[in-house]
Amino acid sequence: MTEVQPRRSQHRWRKAFRFYLAFSWLLGLICGSVVSAMAGEPILSLMRSALYSSVSIVGVLCVSIFPILFSAYAVFLSNFVLLLPICFAKAFLFSFVSLGISRAFASAGWLIGGLLLYSDWTSLPILYWFWLRSLSPERSAELWETILAFALIGLMGSIHYSIISPFLVGLIGI
Repeated sequence: MTEVQPRRSQHRWRKAFRFYLAFSWLLGLICGSVVSAMAGEPILSLMRSALYSSVSIVGVLCVSIFPILFSAYAVFLSNFVLLLPICFAKAFLFSFVSLGISRAFASAGWLIGGLLLYSDWTSLPILYWFWLRSLSPERSAELWETILAFALIGLMGSIHYSIISPFLVGLIGI
């Protein structure tokens, strides 16, 4: 009888945390979209200038790896509540930049945004999978899952740097 109660409370906690994680993600997407929609012309000109800036492998990997690094640190500390602000911040920034690029480049925004944000588009499902695997205090993400997430996100960043960015440069003719 004593085993049933802790399992039920852990199951409820896990379901509640999944709801909070999804709510944090959606709230971040909505807030990022609203802030980007209210942003003025200076932000749009910054979005346009990003197309003509050089890309470094360090920059791409830092942007890709930092969210999984902070998430792994939160899981290591067993402080799963820290995943919520990480989730919100990633969704906010992704939404803000995606909508900003879409607004800055009008009808070509979907293509340029997809190419500029390739590493984000491909790493977000991996990151969300890692967050879901890390939900339960008694069963957090194992070491191999953390290494797999790091490796896949690093691979996506490397593909972005070595294949997608040169293709974009050739496409716009810089």
